[in-house]
Amino acid sequence: MSERITALLCGTALCAGTLAPQTARAQEGLAPAPFLVTEGEARAAAQQPDYAFRPTPEAVLSPPSLNFYGAPGLIDMPSGEALPDGQIAVGVSNFAGQTRTTLTFQLAPRLSGSFRYTAIQDWDSDGFDTYYDRSFDVRLLALEESQYLPAVTIGLQDFVGTGIYAGEYIVATKTLTPRIKGTVGLGWGRLGSANNFGGIVSDDRPGFDVDSRGGELGTDQWFRGPQSVFGGLEWQVTDQLGVKLEYSSDAYEPEAGQRDVFDRKSDWNFGLEYQVNDAMRLGAYYLYGAELGVMAQFQFNPKGPPQAMRVPAPEPVALRPDRAANPALWSADWSARPDAQQILRDALAPALAEEGLELRGLSATGSSIDLRYTNNRYLSSANGVGRAARVLAQILPPSIETFHLTPVVGGMPASQVTLRRSDLETLEFAPQAGARLLAAAEISEAAELPPEALLTDEVVQPLTWGIGPYLEQSFFDPDDPWRFEIGIEATAAYRFSPNLTLSGTVSKEIVGTIADSDRESNSVLPRVRTDQFRYAQEGDPGIEDLVLAYTFRPGEDIYGRVTAGYLEAMFGGVSAELLWKPVDSRLGLGVELNYARQRDFDQRFGFQDYDVVTGHASAYYEFGDGYLGQVDVGRYLAGDTGATFTLSREFDNGWELGAFFTLTDVSSEDFGEGSFDKGILLSIPVGWLLGSPSKAGLSTTIRPVQRDGGQRLSVPGRLYDPVRAQHARALTRQWERVWQ
Repeated sequence: MSERITALLCGTALCAGTLAPQTARAQEGLAPAPFLVTEGEARAAAQQPDYAFRPTPEAVLSPPSLNFYGAPGLIDMPSGEALPDGQIAVGVSNFAGQTRTTLTFQLAPRLSGSFRYTAIQDWDSDGFDTYYDRSFDVRLLALEESQYLPAVTIGLQDFVGTGIYAGEYIVATKTLTPRIKGTVGLGWGRLGSANNFGGIVSDDRPGFDVDSRGGELGTDQWFRGPQSVFGGLEWQVTDQLGVKLEYSSDAYEPEAGQRDVFDRKSDWNFGLEYQVNDAMRLGAYYLYGAELGVMAQFQFNPKGPPQAMRVPAPEPVALRPDRAANPALWSADWSARPDAQQILRDALAPALAEEGLELRGLSATGSSIDLRYTNNRYLSSANGVGRAARVLAQILPPSIETFHLTPVVGGMPASQVTLRRSDLETLEFAPQAGARLLAAAEISEAAELPPEALLTDEVVQPLTWGIGPYLEQSFFDPDDPWRFEIGIEATAAYRFSPNLTLSGTVSKEIVGTIADSDRESNSVLPRVRTDQFRYAQEGDPGIEDLVLAYTFRPGEDIYGRVTAGYLEAMFGGVSAELLWKPVDSRLGLGVELNYARQRDFDQRFGFQDYDVVTGHASAYYEFGDGYLGQVDVGRYLAGDTGATFTLSREFDNGWELGAFFTLTDVSSEDFGEGSFDKGILLSIPVGWLLGSPSKAGLSTTIRPVQRDGGQRLSVPGRLYDPVRAQHARALTRQWERVWQ
C-alpha cells in the first residue's frame, strides 16, 4: 500500500494548499459606494482582537492509559474505560522481540476501533523468521461508570485477520479512590487461555491458522471455548508517575507454548508509567516473570488544535444611518442608474478579495442583492457566508435590506443563503446571536439570476502553481514493513473559465526505498495496483496527473463533471459524473462512468494494452453529528463487480477519519492475502496544523494489504464533498462561524 502526502509552497494566494498570510481590512474606516453621500458612511470599526478556536472540553480530559495492544487497559489486558469522544491514540510496545504498533480511534462516545501491526521475531516456523501480522479490534462501552457502578466494555480483539490475537472480553473498571482504579474481566480466545474453565457458550473454539489468508470475520470463534478471569490495579501515584499491577489470562500459546519466542513463567505483570505531557506517556514493565518491556503511547483529540487557530478578526457589521432622521439616504433611486451594478462590482470585488472571496457575479435591485462568490480561504463555508455578508453591509446603499449569498464551487452555484441586513445589525452582539440569526435565515437552492445580472467568466488569478516536498509511504511489505520516498512535487493549474480547468503534477524523487522492492506480484487478477513498485522504479521523474476538467449544472439539484487526461499515477482516460444533491437533503445520489487505460510504468505519455470500462452508482447519507455514510456499487479496475461501504466522521475543524471495506465477485482465494479490500481513511486540514486559515488538507489511506480486487479509479475533483460543504447541514453545523 502506497500513499502520498504533499506540502506545497504556492505561487499565488488562490493556489490550492496555499499558506499565504491573511490580513484583515484596514480598521480606519469603510469606503462607501461612490454614489453614497457623506452621511451614509458607515461608522469606523472598533479594533477587535483576533479570535481563536480553543480546544473543546473533550479535548483536554485526562484519558485512560493504554495497554500493550494500544487500547484502554492495564498492561496486556483491557480495561472497561473508553477514551474521550473523538480521541486518537497511537501505542508502540515491545517485549520479547514482539513489537506492536496500534492506531485507536474513539469513533463515538461508546464505540472505538483499532488497527494493529505486529512483528514477532524468532517465530522460526511456517516459513517465517519474523512473523508480521495485521489485526483489527472493536470495543463497545456498554455501561458508563457512575457513583456505584463500574464502566463495562465488551470487546472483540483481532476480529478480522489471521486470528493470532483473536479474543473476546467483558471487562469492568471502577474508580476506587481519586488515584486508584480496579479492573476485572472475563476473556475468551487469547484472553481465555491461561487458568481457564469450561465455556459458557461452547467448549469448542476453532484454532489459529497461520496459513490463512486473513481478513475474514471469525464469527465461529466469538465468545466460544474456555474462558478465564483477568484483572489488576492502576495507581496514579503523582500527576506524572503511575504504577500498574496485572493478572493476565493470556497463556501465549502460539509464542511460548508452540514456539520458543519467549519463556512464560508467571501470570503476573508489573509496570511503571510516566506522563511526559498531555500527549505522551512512557512505560517500563516486567512481564510474565521473564521479560522486560517498554511502551510509548501518544494521544490527542482533533477537536483541539495543536495551537489556537488565529484568524483575522472580521469587521463589525456596519450600521446604517437612522431612517427617520435621514430618509433621503434610504432612497432606492440609485438603482435606476445604468452603471449601478458595475459600480457595485468595482467596489465589492477588492473588498471581497481581501477576505479571500472571489466575486463571480451579482444582481442588485433597490432593496436586495444576489451575490455569487467563491471562497478561496476558509475551510468552513459558514466563515465565507459571514465575511461576504459583512462586506455587503459595509459597502451597499442603506436601501438594500436582503442579501442572497450564493457560494460557487467549480463554477457551479451550490446553494443560496438569504439574510436580512437588519438581523445582522441587531444580532451581532446579542445573546445566542448564532441561533437567532440561523432561525431568521433561509438556506435554499441557488436561484436563477435575471438576464440583466452582472456575471463574469473572468478568472481573477487564472494560473496557480505550487512546488514543495512530498512524502510517499508504502506499508506492510513483508520484506520491509515501511518503505518511503521523499521528493519534490510541482503542480500547476490554469482556469480558462470558472468551469474549465487544466491541471497537472510532476514529481522527482530525492531519496527513498520504495523503488528498492523486488517483490513480484502473485496476483491472478489484472495487475491494476500490485505493480505499483514498478511505477516508483521507472517513473522518476514522472507525471502524476494531467487533466482537463469541466463542471456544469444540467438542472435543479444536479451537478455534473467531465474529466479527461492522465487521471492518476497508473491510469488515464475519460471520466463523467452526475450528482443529485438537494440543498436540504441528507441524501445524495451519484453515478460515474469511466473509460480507463493503464499507463506505462515510466509515467510519461504512453499507455499499456490493458483498458477497462469502470463506474459506480453511489449513495451518500449524512447521519448527523459529522457522521457520513457512502455506498458505491459498480465495476472496478480489475473488471470485478461489487460494492464499497464507507463510514467516516468529520469534525468541525476539518479533520476526517473513517473506514471502508469492499466486497466483489472475486473470491477470497483469487483476491489473495487479506481476502477483501479494506482500510482506514484519514484527512488532516493544513489550517489545523499551522493555526491559520487554509482550505488545503493532507489525506492518506492505510490499507492492511494492497491487492488488485476492489480497486476504484482515483479521479480528481469528484463532486460530493465540495458540493455538500455548501449545503444546509454543513452550514448549520458550523453556523456560529458566520460571526467569526
